Amino acid sequence: MKIVNISQQRANNLRKYDIKCLNTEAILYYFSMKKKWVKEDKIFKKFFVTNGKEFSNKMYTINSLIDYKDEINIDELVIPDCLVSINSTIVGYAMDLINGVNLSQIIYDSKIDIKEKIRILKQIGEVLEKMKNVRKYTSVNDFYIGDIHEENIMVTNDGDIKVIDLDSSKILNNQASPTRYLQSLKRKGIIFNQKYNIDEVNPDIITPNIQTDYYCYMILLLNTLYQGDITKLDMKDFYLYLEFLKSIGINNELLDNLNNIYTSKPNHNI
Repeated sequence: MKIVNISQQRANNLRKYDIKCLNTEAILYYFSMKKKWVKEDKIFKKFFVTNGKEFSNKMYTINSLIDYKDEINIDELVIPDCLVSINSTIVGYAMDLINGVNLSQIIYDSKIDIKEKIRILKQIGEVLEKMKNVRKYTSVNDFYIGDIHEENIMVTNDGDIKVIDLDSSKILNNQASPTRYLQSLKRKGIIFNQKYNIDEVNPDIITPNIQTDYYCYMILLLNTLYQGDITKLDMKDFYLYLEFLKSIGINNELLDNLNNIYTSKPNHNI
C-alpha cells in the first residue's frame, strides 16, 4: 500500500480544482509529487467521509486498482497512483492530472460536429473491449467501470478520452457503489436476472457487469443525440424517441441495440 503523507499546513494551502460539475463525495485539489526527482502534476481527491464501511470499501477498491495497475494496463483508465494522508490519517488518493475538458462539455455543445462527438464516444467502446480482454486474460476477472457517465470521462486536448473516478469501479469482489444511470433502471423497475442484478448486500444498488457497462455506454450515445438525460423519459416517450430516430435514418442495427436496453435481451458493444 503506497501512501503519501502531507501536513495539515500543506493541505490548507492546496488549490481547488474546478471540475465544472457536482461532486457530493469529495473535493479535488491540484497536487504535485516527485518521481525520481521529477515533479509530476496530480489531482488529490479528498473524501468528505473518511470512516465507516463505504470508506473502507473505497480504500479496498483503490488499493486493488493500484496493485493490479500493470495487469490492467489500459492507458485510457486514470488509475490512482497512491493514497494520501494528512497528518497520518488517510483521507483520499492522488491520480494523474488530465489536461482537457469534461465529456459533458463536448456532447452537449451544439457547436461541436456530431461526427466529432461520435468519434470520441467510440473510444469508450474500445476501452470496454480492452476491459473484456483484461477479464479474459489476466487474474483481474471481475473488473467493470460501473459508474459510466459523461462527468466521469475527460477528453484531452488531443481528443482522447480518459476515464476518471475509478474508485467507484467494480473490481475483485469489492462492494458495488451507487451509479448514476443504473439507478434509473431501479426507478423504472427494470430488473432481469443475468442482465441487471440487484446487489446481494445492498438492495438499492444494481451490481455492475458487462451488461450494465454496455447499458451506460448506450445511454451516453442517446444523451448525445437527445441533448439531455434520456433516462428521465418514461418508457412510452423513450420508445417514441427511438421511433423518431428511425424516421430520420439512424442505422437499424444500432436502433435494435438501443431497443434492447430495457428488455431481457443482451446488450452489446455498439
